[in-house]
Amino acid sequence: MDYSSKILTVGFWLILLLAAMPTVGSGQTPLSGQIFDRSGEAIAGARITVTDESNHPIEAISDGDGRFTIMVGGTGTLRLEVVARGFSKRVEMVRRDLAGGATPLRIELEPGLLADAITVTPARTEIRLVDAPSS
Repeated sequence: MDYSSKILTVGFWLILLLAAMPTVGSGQTPLSGQIFDRSGEAIAGARITVTDESNHPIEAISDGDGRFTIMVGGTGTLRLEVVARGFSKRVEMVRRDLAGGATPLRIELEPGLLADAITVTPARTEIRLVDAPSS
């Protein structure tokens, strides 16, 4: 084999190796779904948190159509938590071998209590001495 043939052979194998690198060892599969309310309307801006057995959280926010995708890896069970303003928190356990399935998750949220929908922010109001009631 002459020198140019060796270079072409090595180049071919390097290109093949580089093309395969993103898939080797990553083990990442997409966990996707859509968030809805009771009436079937999509919920945009919902925060989806996926936690594995090692307590490593991965977060995503649902888009305008309520859709989300999170890349997960490994095997076992995942804890899926969905939080959206005005709705009760929803927690589900998802088997990781089903995460890469062709059917996206369909998650329905229930309306929350009034306390779930209100955000209280402390504020300081100054009172001038002349405005304060005298005793």
